[in-house]
Amino acid sequence: MKSVRCLLMGSAAGLMAVSAAQAADLPVKAAPVEYVKVCNLYGAGFWYVPGTDTCMKIGAFLRTSYGVNANGTTPIGSGGGGAAAGRFDRTDTTFFAFQVRSAASFDVRTQTDYGTLRSYVNIGYQQSSAANWPNAPVVPGSTTNAEGPISQEAAGNGAYNSRAFIQFAGFTVGRMRSFFDINAMGAYTYGGNRLTADTAPGGVVGMGYTAQFGGGISLSASIEDGGFVTGGRGRFTTDLSQYAFGSGNLSGGQNLDNSGHVFFDPVVGVRIDQNWGYAAITGAFHNDSGGYYNNAINTTNGLLANTIVQGHPADTYGWAAGVGFLLTDFLGLEGDTFGAQANYGVGANGYVTRATGTWFTRSGNNIAGSTTVDGVFADGTKIFETKAWAVGAEYEHFWTPRLRTAAVAGFVSINYSQDQKDLICAGAPGYSLGFNPLAPNTPLIGTKNNSLGGGLPSKTNMPVGFVNGWSPNSVCNPDTSWWQAGTRTAYSPHPDLDMGVEVLYTGLNTANRGATVNVAGTSGAIPPGLYTFANQGVWSALFRFSRNFIP
Repeated sequence: MKSVRCLLMGSAAGLMAVSAAQAADLPVKAAPVEYVKVCNLYGAGFWYVPGTDTCMKIGAFLRTSYGVNANGTTPIGSGGGGAAAGRFDRTDTTFFAFQVRSAASFDVRTQTDYGTLRSYVNIGYQQSSAANWPNAPVVPGSTTNAEGPISQEAAGNGAYNSRAFIQFAGFTVGRMRSFFDINAMGAYTYGGNRLTADTAPGGVVGMGYTAQFGGGISLSASIEDGGFVTGGRGRFTTDLSQYAFGSGNLSGGQNLDNSGHVFFDPVVGVRIDQNWGYAAITGAFHNDSGGYYNNAINTTNGLLANTIVQGHPADTYGWAAGVGFLLTDFLGLEGDTFGAQANYGVGANGYVTRATGTWFTRSGNNIAGSTTVDGVFADGTKIFETKAWAVGAEYEHFWTPRLRTAAVAGFVSINYSQDQKDLICAGAPGYSLGFNPLAPNTPLIGTKNNSLGGGLPSKTNMPVGFVNGWSPNSVCNPDTSWWQAGTRTAYSPHPDLDMGVEVLYTGLNTANRGATVNVAGTSGAIPPGLYTFANQGVWSALFRFSRNFIP
C-alpha cells in the first residue's frame, strides 16, 4: 500500500514538473496591434503614421506622351535641342518623339502650436527621345559618338526632383514653385508652352514668407534662384566681343558671359482668393551683371583677355512684373475655368517666357531665327538690356464630369534697343562670321545717338551672329516674336486615368523678314545657298496617357 502511494505521488510530481516547464515556454502576451488610422485633417489620402500624431500621404503618377513635330513635349524649333531639329531635314529632325515620366511624392504634415508643419518631396525618372533620335545614340563612357556630341541626347533624361520644401508658420523653404508665378498654363496643355514663364514643371530653389490679412488677401515675399542651378529663371548676358549673338551654324546654341551669382532674386506678390477664383500682381528684381571685358583694353598682352585686369561693365539689374487672374465655375458652368496673365520685363526674359535661348525654323528656302538674351555688351561698353512682354489666356470646359476640352493662346515679343542693334548688327572684335568695321583690337563703342561717346554710325546692312554672308540689301534687326494657340481634349474613364490629344500651332516672327543670307554648309543636312528670312510656323500634336494616384 505504501509503495502504491509513493508511485502515485511520484507520478503527480512528474506531471507538475512537465506542466511547469511547458508554462515557462509560453510567449508573453503581445501588446494590441495599432492599425493605421485615416487622417481627416488635410483631405483624402492621408493616414496617421503609427505611434505618432503625424499624417502622411504617398502619391504617384506615370505618364507617356507621343509627339508629332514635337521634341519630347516641346514644339520643334522652340529652343533647346528642338531648335536644331527645326531645320526640318531627315537627319537633324525627329518628326515623331516620345517621353515617359514617372514620380512618387511624399506629403508629411503635423499640427503644432504655430500651425501646420509640412514637408513635401517628389522623386521621379524621365526618358525622352533626342531631338535627332535615332541618330544620336549614347556611347557609354565617352563624350562623343559617331553622330555627334552626347549633348544631342534629350535634355532632362534620368532622375529628377521638382519639389523638396518645408512649410512652417508662413515660411516656405526649398525647391518650390516661384512666388512670381500666377497661372499654371501646364494644367491646360500637354506641350511645353513657350508663352508664360511658370516654374511649376521644374520648380525653383528659394525661401519665402506669406502673410494672410483676412478676406482672402495675402502678401508674399521671397528670394529665389535667378540662375540655372535649379531650373531657375536663367541669366542671359552675352559679351559680343567674345561670343556670337546666336550661332554661326544656325541654332547651335547661345554663349553667355555672366558675373558670378551674388544673391537670389527678390520677388514680391499680392493676391486675393475668393469664391469666384483669384487675382494677383507680382514683381521681381534680376541680376544681369556680366563678366570681364575680352579684348586688350588695359594691357596689350593678349593672354590677359577676359581677365580681371581688363575691367568689366558696371553691375546691371533688370526687373519684371506680372498680373493675372483665374475665374472658377466660369459663366456659371460647374468646373469651367478661365484665366489670363500678362508679364513685362526689362533684362529679365526668364520671368516673361520659358522660350529663352535660340530658336530656328525652316520651310524650304525660307528660314526664321530668334535669339533671346537679357542683355548684351562689348569691350568698353555698359550692358544694354532687352525688353520683353507676353500675354496668355487659358479656358477649360467640362462636357461631362469625365470629358473636358481646354484651349490656350498667347503672344510673346522680344524688343532690342537701338544701342543693342548697333552692337549686334555692326559686329564686335571676334564676333560672328561677318566683317568687323573696326580694327581687331579696337573697343566697339558708339551708337546711332552717340550715347557712348563714340562715332560708329548706325548700320542696317551688317551681318547678324547666327548667319553669315548677308546680301548687300539685307536688313539686320534682332527683334522677334512668337505666338501659340492650341486645344486639348482629355477623357477620364476612371478618376485616376487620363487619355487625351492636343493640337498646337507655333508661329515664329522675325524682323529680318525679306532679307536673304548665304548659309554655309555647316548647318546640319540643309544644303548651302541663299535663304530668305520669313515668318515660319509649326503644327504639332501630342497624345498622352496618364495615371495619377493621389497626386
